[in-house]
Amino acid sequence: MPLPETTATGTCPTYRLATGALCATAFHRPGGRLVVCCLGAVDGASAAALGSFLRELTGPARCVVLDLSGVEHLGTAAIETLVAVRRDGTRVRIRRGRTRDVHRALAGSGALTVLEDG
Repeated sequence: MPLPETTATGTCPTYRLATGALCATAFHRPGGRLVVCCLGAVDGASAAALGSFLRELTGPARCVVLDLSGVEHLGTAAIETLVAVRRDGTRVRIRRGRTRDVHRALAGSGALTVLEDG
């Protein structure tokens, strides 16, 4: 289970995940949405850890908003993980502002037909 860390204001707990290539920070927004900001590469080695992170932190609203603007590489295993989280019943929204390479990976795989864009 990711450990909570308090922010500077101490009012909103944040959760952190760090693997060799990926750092992710998550926090809950009103309405139960989980916002996750990723930095680095989501590849075969970090995809499973990210999937577990998302499943453990998703609240009853079952909505995850992913900010992938800091991701330089999104591998096939990562895309499969995001689609699996969606198939588990969690809405997965990919925020705009992602890099061109990440957009190509999502569009080329067909994942944008399953994941929400925006």
